[in-house]
Amino acid sequence: MNPKTSNTKYAIDINTDAGEGFFLPPLGLDLEILRNIQSREGERFHRRHDCERHDESLLSIVTSINLACGMHSGDPITMDQAIVAGKSRGVGMGAHPSYPDLFGFGQNHIDVSDDQLQSILLYQLGALNAILKRHNQELQHVKCHGALYFDISQNEGTCRALLAAIDRIKPTPILVLPSGSKMVSLLRREGIPIAEEIAIDRGYDRSGEMLPRSHPDALITDPKLVADRLIRLLKGGVLRTGLVETAPVQAQTVCLHADTPGATQIGSAVRRVLLMEDIAVRPMAEIIKNQHE
Repeated sequence: MNPKTSNTKYAIDINTDAGEGFFLPPLGLDLEILRNIQSREGERFHRRHDCERHDESLLSIVTSINLACGMHSGDPITMDQAIVAGKSRGVGMGAHPSYPDLFGFGQNHIDVSDDQLQSILLYQLGALNAILKRHNQELQHVKCHGALYFDISQNEGTCRALLAAIDRIKPTPILVLPSGSKMVSLLRREGIPIAEEIAIDRGYDRSGEMLPRSHPDALITDPKLVADRLIRLLKGGVLRTGLVETAPVQAQTVCLHADTPGATQIGSAVRRVLLMEDIAVRPMAEIIKNQHE
């Protein structure tokens, strides 16, 4: 049975980040120059700008992609190229906006007012949406990147700034939030389309919080372990990281990061086990729609 058309009670979207790189010289500077510059805060150009990525191979595995919008990585050409590649594979297209934090790869909180943040988000969403329209594509979802992803899930003011920006886009895209986070139930009561997410290649603590990348169990790269924990998530509502098992969690979408070592092998293992378990794999728009029917 084709997992994309299965009628079982289990279904999941698999998303990955795309377009995190540069075609144009960022800040007008050659990458080699940027690698040797140290910021005022002592940061150097983030290593994740230069690491091996699995974008192309993951396009045959995932059902949705999150497109970098230029503030933490990416530029107009990388956006366009990723959209063309995603369209050819029929994946759902999402925005991956960030705080303006090029050197930190969006991992740092940037102290701006909610009004300023709304402008920062409109700048990114508007640019991506315009390129999507060029290719007759719609914005399926918005999944914030890095520090902003966690800030919108916990801080209502920050989240409202994002919602004000999203409200300018029609039809309304789905908002992706960490599973069980503070804003999920509040926004669902307001009728805002939400997809709860688990990063299937990342470690979690007992409370269901993602471990920071500095933690020794932060990244999970064993394909079998990742595939097994996804099945356990879908059927049992829990995640295991080492000897730690989370409190109950749920998800309509799971993320496999394109820069995780061995991401292609992990994705292939995940798709195989989903097929064996007769679990449907569909873009998140279909899953959210079915939940409301």
